[in-house]
Amino acid sequence: MPLVSEQPSSRKVVTVLGPIAPEELGVTDAHDHLFLRSPALPGQEFDDAERAIEEVAGARSGGLHSIVEVTPIGLGRRPAGMRAVAESTGVHVVAATGYHRDAHYPHGHWVREAPVELPCEAHRHGPERGMHPDDWLTDAPLDSARAGVIKAAPPTSTSALSKSAGWWRRRSGTEETGAAILVHTEIGTSAHGIIDVLTREGVRPERIILAHLDRNPDSTCT
Repeated sequence: MPLVSEQPSSRKVVTVLGPIAPEELGVTDAHDHLFLRSPALPGQEFDDAERAIEEVAGARSGGLHSIVEVTPIGLGRRPAGMRAVAESTGVHVVAATGYHRDAHYPHGHWVREAPVELPCEAHRHGPERGMHPDDWLTDAPLDSARAGVIKAAPPTSTSALSKSAGWWRRRSGTEETGAAILVHTEIGTSAHGIIDVLTREGVRPERIILAHLDRNPDSTCT
């Protein structure tokens, strides 16, 4: 759960329209995309705010209360569009900061080329000050919408995870911002390795969310 406070009695979920109490989340779509654009997914762009509003309104009529929108920096994330969806439908929208796998960024993109400190500083603005409307490709001011969760996409092998552990934590910023870290597992593997690496690096277990484990279901786990 994306948090803005350490005190259990005052924990809040950061939405694009401001913090809410956890009990206000209600029925939640915990992993979705309202806006998305990636060279790794040609022809699968989501960039129509009116269509997003229409679809979320329909889901709202079916009982949906909240959406965790997990499009990270550099992939067509639209803070103003997410605010418009939330304002028009009454559905809470929790946005993401952080980064996806390199395959989602074209060669020459600043996310690929920048030193670790710059991406870390860039995505830390999301939970603390607001998301950038153009993901730092222009000089536009930060949007009022803040991110409530940090996305990360680690290597798929346990050995590679271990080698990248320190870099990954510095890039995540979960301890500095108080936000949960949502980990894209790509093929649904390395769950235990991810948890081991993050907890060893000081990330609290309750701040770790693992996505796409259904892509590799383990029938021996109960």
